[in-house]
Amino acid sequence: MEMQRSNMGEIIEIPQAPSGCCYDDEATNFEDAKHRVASKNKLLIAIAICMVFMSGQIVGGIISNSLAIQTDAAHMLSDILSFAISLFSLWASGWKATPRYTYGFFRIEILGALVSVLITWNVTVILCYKAIDRIIHGTEGHDVHGWIMVLIGSLESVPSHIDSAKLARDLCETVNGVDAVHQLHIWSITSGEVILSCHIQVKPDANPFIVLKKVIQHVKQEYKISNVTVQVELPEDVSQGS
Repeated sequence: MEMQRSNMGEIIEIPQAPSGCCYDDEATNFEDAKHRVASKNKLLIAIAICMVFMSGQIVGGIISNSLAIQTDAAHMLSDILSFAISLFSLWASGWKATPRYTYGFFRIEILGALVSVLITWNVTVILCYKAIDRIIHGTEGHDVHGWIMVLIGSLESVPSHIDSAKLARDLCETVNGVDAVHQLHIWSITSGEVILSCHIQVKPDANPFIVLKKVIQHVKQEYKISNVTVQVELPEDVSQGS
């Protein structure tokens, strides 16, 4: 406080302005630092996982002389570089504000994103050049043939979470009127979309329409199969077929 005397002889206290300025808010900085630490940990985990996969792709691409595998490894490398740049940007953006840069260094994250995009485009150009060069000069590799991949992808199998034999026994033991289940087929056409088709043999004293309804309801409720097609076989149909 500065003391001054007025014209009336009274003493007046005049508050002085603070000698310096504070450029950071402690509470806000603490939350920002906490968020940056969590983001850094996630980026470090992502970098470690990508390096493991990239190492395997590099070895496989060299052994098989496969441009496709080498391309995937290069793409993985660009991801690792992007993660590393993001990691540096997070660290640098945590620098304290200064009298010259009063808003801090948060813009470094934007520059890091720009560098990541440039790296991705450079890798793309290089890989396109290598692919065109291989096509023109006819360099032979050992890339996996597309028809083999299509063939493998076309093979249908029962989803891993469903036991077809157990499902057939369950229908015979749980649904009244079911005598036997055969021609059972279960497959997945896409993620979460499972299809079932089967023939059921009903008992002589059972109502085939009621049995059919119960079978479809049971399969949908217990096994979460959305598309169910059931063909009912009556006892006389079975006897004629035999």
